[in-house]
Amino acid sequence: MLLCKAGFCLFFDSQITVKFTPRCYTISSEEHYFDSKKQLLPVFTKEAAGNVAGQDNVGGLIGYIQRDSTLIKNCYSVGFVTGSRNTGGLIAATAPSTAQSSYWDSEASEQASSDSGTPRTTEQMQQQNTFSAWDFTTIWFMNPGYSYPLLRAHIISPIVKNQISVQVHLIGEPLSFTLPPSTFHDPNGLLLTYQASLAGGLPLPPWLAFISSTQTFVGTPLTGAQGVLNIEVRACNLPEQCVTSTFTLTLPNRPPQVQNAILPQTAFNRVPFQFILPEATFFDPDGDRPRLTATSLGGGELLPWLCFNSSTLAFEGTAETTGFLMLTVVATDTFNASVSMHFGLTVSEIAGKYW
Repeated sequence: MLLCKAGFCLFFDSQITVKFTPRCYTISSEEHYFDSKKQLLPVFTKEAAGNVAGQDNVGGLIGYIQRDSTLIKNCYSVGFVTGSRNTGGLIAATAPSTAQSSYWDSEASEQASSDSGTPRTTEQMQQQNTFSAWDFTTIWFMNPGYSYPLLRAHIISPIVKNQISVQVHLIGEPLSFTLPPSTFHDPNGLLLTYQASLAGGLPLPPWLAFISSTQTFVGTPLTGAQGVLNIEVRACNLPEQCVTSTFTLTLPNRPPQVQNAILPQTAFNRVPFQFILPEATFFDPDGDRPRLTATSLGGGELLPWLCFNSSTLAFEGTAETTGFLMLTVVATDTFNASVSMHFGLTVSEIAGKYW
């Protein structure tokens, strides 16, 4: 016998006990039975969040219970309820019964009354203190101000909806990268919390921070940070229920650059020669201090009389013959990227002086 038209109830921490064996069809056409020991048979379904429509005895949770001594505990209904006669936000009609810590959303249901239960506004239904007698440590969960209570046993893991694209950023330039909103999705409609680390759970480098509230990475990569970082972003709806997406942040190394040309130099035969290379000759865009070396054109060693001091950047020596030399200065950074610059050195006789 069809006794009622009703929505859902959460049956984990929830309890409904009655005499005898009435039954009630839900809006999903699933049946909930009560056994002869007055205990609801174990049924784990959905929340009482669906809309309910009918003629008589229409309730958000239960339409009509024919027997007395009914106990309804830790249940709620949030769907729209409509009927021609005898409707209720939680229960339309029942014999003497008690609804303990059970509520309905009076705004969503558009029902101001119920045969049992307590009305609450949508805002109140999304606050955990409304359900003060419920166990939110092991059984229930909610995002206060955002969601209705959910059974932890019914909550499924978030999913990675779209992979995070490869990021490329330059040393010394401020970085700000926000994850696209479509990166993760929670099928339960819950708010997600986020954490970020290097692959394997290692901490992010000191220069890089992750703002979980906005899912934004910020920082300025420092000199020497060149390379590839594999970064994991972890999204959770429950502390123990998470999903991870990994992306790479590439920090390319840029080689040194020639900033100013080296002017041609002149030395005199058998006269001590010194030329100090200007520090502004080379520039490293990543902030490295390049190591300088000098060779003859083509990479050969300098002539025996000529030396280059990489600490003082000084060419020094005393020529023993006249001629022309083409010299090369190479600037190499800590990642072995280099650039070279050539200049000429002419060795002449001092006018009127012959050896």
